[in-house]
Amino acid sequence: MSAETVSDQFPLAEDYVDHSGHTRHFQISLHRDVLGGCHVDAHEESEREGYRFHVYSSISSDAAIGSALGILRKKIRVGLATCYLREDKLGEKSLTHNMLCGRVADDGIVVDGVLLAMEDFQKILRTHEGFEIRVVFEE
Repeated sequence: MSAETVSDQFPLAEDYVDHSGHTRHFQISLHRDVLGGCHVDAHEESEREGYRFHVYSSISSDAAIGSALGILRKKIRVGLATCYLREDKLGEKSLTHNMLCGRVADDGIVVDGVLLAMEDFQKILRTHEGFEIRVVFEE
């Protein structure tokens, strides 16, 4: 199978089940860069921010694209399996455990596929006053 044939398979549509049993629909796309690498991206088909995942390979061969796609699928499964936020009866959000992973968005952080407004994030931080925090930005 040539690299052209692999590229022709994109975009892909795939469904995954999240931590609460809901099916999430993703579009997976392949983009080649001018340096010979490739980006394999998945974004949730949703009217809200939704989940997004990304894998980069510095090589765009058949094997590299297949490997990147496998890594991306694993990232999706792991990302959907973990729930970081819960909401009480009053709509107040809190952490399910002392960890939060998400994606920076224009007006907040996307956590569990939902936009967490900066005000809500600030409330969560207040409940952890005195704790140490580590912020890591990953691509």
